[in-house]
Amino acid sequence: MTEICQAIVAVAAGHPTGAFALGLAALAGLHAAVGMARSGRWYVLPVLFGLTALAGFLLNPFADAQTAVDLREKLAGGETIVQLSIAQFSLAAASLWLGLRITARGAYEHAIDSRTDRTAARSQFMIGQTYLHQKQYRKAVRELLKVEILYPYAELSAAALLEAGKCYEALGQWSRAADTYQRILAQYAKTAAAAEAASRLKQASQSASR
Repeated sequence: MTEICQAIVAVAAGHPTGAFALGLAALAGLHAAVGMARSGRWYVLPVLFGLTALAGFLLNPFADAQTAVDLREKLAGGETIVQLSIAQFSLAAASLWLGLRITARGAYEHAIDSRTDRTAARSQFMIGQTYLHQKQYRKAVRELLKVEILYPYAELSAAALLEAGKCYEALGQWSRAADTYQRILAQYAKTAAAAEAASRLKQASQSASR
């Protein structure tokens, strides 16, 4: 972990004290962690994702977006499929927490291109979420429904369907929302999304019948 610590200290020393400086330092540590992961030291992955969350949280209230973008772009140089997927997913997560949803979508798309496993499925889910956060509900539905179609992961499929149902609600398409929640209960009853789907199904069904 020495490289991570050195990167954090170096950046923190070059900026004013405060949350923004700590956010920049966390991004520098994230860059170092990605480099370590690329070299095969997979034990740094929890640190990598933790630093991603920390950087996004600390930088979010501040307006110095270009500095953050410049640092985040350093993550995009993965050389192998596994390395690129990890780096791009981390870049996307940092971008999303920073509110730069277009940048986030591009990084998630690169992660999908790099993998066909859970990372790609999660990235597809997050693409839908970026549209949902921007209230582009039709685009969000289109992307969220791809999770179930393309990837064999019950929890992610159910979560994506749940978010798609919420989009249908926002669009006033209550019948489609109800059908989506019913699908979760029929196909993914044992997932974490099932309880909320059951709760929302009642309201959606009532609204659809009016």
